[in-house]
Amino acid sequence: MKISWRLAGWCLAVVFAVSQVACGSKQGDVEQAVRYAKRLFERVNTYPPAALIFQSHVETGGDALSYVTASLPPKSDLPPYYAEEPGQPWCVVIRNGPETGTILIEGYGEDLETPLITEQVVLSPVTVE
Repeated sequence: MKISWRLAGWCLAVVFAVSQVACGSKQGDVEQAVRYAKRLFERVNTYPPAALIFQSHVETGGDALSYVTASLPPKSDLPPYYAEEPGQPWCVVIRNGPETGTILIEGYGEDLETPLITEQVVLSPVTVE
């Protein structure tokens, strides 16, 4: 009888693990999307080729949102990105920060009034020649 209880316990654990992976964590996905965007903007400050790409992108009419979305892999599982205001639950908003040269990245859940996570990146002046 002990073996069957152990087997039942293992089966229950496997079913739970598979359901967690299949459903995924929406909050975890939003947090991952915020971290992804933050890393992109941090690279603009530290990696000259990224600074050049960002500068070129802005000079040709792009903005922070389009810079992030252009860098996403073709079949990204990340939640959608929006500019200025959340467009749906479980999304990420990219907007200009309160000071010149700052970008706010906010991740929203079901409540579109209060972000779950907020990150701010201060961009260094881009002077790539």
